[in-house]
Amino acid sequence: MNRRSVDIPRKRLRTRLWTEVTAQILQRTGLHPEKAWYWRNTVFQKLIPETEIRNADVVIGFDTASHILARRAQHAGKPFVLEQSILDPKAKEQALLKMASHYPEWAGEATQRSAPLLRAEREEQKLADRISVPSEYVGRSLVEFEVPRKKIFVNPYGTNPLPEAVSRKRDSSGEGCRFLFAGTVTGRKGVPLLLEAWTKHQSPRCHLTIAGDLAGWPACAVRPGNVQFPGKLTRSAMAEAFESHDVFVFPSYAEGMPMVVLEAMAGGLPVIATPVAEGVVRDGLSGIMVPFDDPEALGRAMADLSAEKERRVRMGRYARERAHITLALKAIRCLGCQECR
Repeated sequence: MNRRSVDIPRKRLRTRLWTEVTAQILQRTGLHPEKAWYWRNTVFQKLIPETEIRNADVVIGFDTASHILARRAQHAGKPFVLEQSILDPKAKEQALLKMASHYPEWAGEATQRSAPLLRAEREEQKLADRISVPSEYVGRSLVEFEVPRKKIFVNPYGTNPLPEAVSRKRDSSGEGCRFLFAGTVTGRKGVPLLLEAWTKHQSPRCHLTIAGDLAGWPACAVRPGNVQFPGKLTRSAMAEAFESHDVFVFPSYAEGMPMVVLEAMAGGLPVIATPVAEGVVRDGLSGIMVPFDDPEALGRAMADLSAEKERRVRMGRYARERAHITLALKAIRCLGCQECR
């Protein structure tokens, strides 16, 4: 699936392409990705001109890439806002280690944070005047690891509308149920958990599609023959996928705010998701919330919606309305609220 993008005037951008290219070369020559990106982020922060910081009203930095920037902002007397795009690093580490204990063949992402990177992230949190989080779920993870609640404010992500193909006028009288997962095909996204639930609770009348780049699929993991793998989809293909499926499934272990869930809802699909989608999916109305790391609960939710056609159609209508309201409120917030000015 292509990344979301916004057309920003070129004259407003300052790039340091050589740092990105060098980091990718370092990875290909065997350096651990975490070390490569830590090097890139450190160098990038040092290359930001002092005049840019001194001329700013507010300095904004992203998690894992702001510990030096935060110090420089403080030295210049500028307020610093940290954009925490995903849950606290220790909370994420715990979630992935739990996933790896159940699905060891998918354990590639489940590594302990290196001490230098963890120190840098803690420094970012400590120096930040405010911390923007995309969901209450992320905010709670920070508070759990002793970030002051008063620093945190929730600023949900928005997303560009998908192409027009998501009218959901498709005939719903046919038999069976078509489930769709879309995203990076990794353990963190809950793919092995989804496959276990599917194996235990599948019905001959049901179909499952897992859309996404399969480069991270473990060599020792079996790819079920009764699951479709169309690979990475363009935005227009994603819109068509939403139109041709009945339920979106997203059993992720760790996220910030999954924008693909909001896109699926805007496409008229009810969603089965873990608490990573809390605040977006309303349990029983726009979908079903299931606990983390629970294939039985996930399988039951899939079985329930596959058997209750009218319920999933009703949930899909509510999901679409809910998504459009969420996107509209996000636009109003960014135009008018004090925190977004």
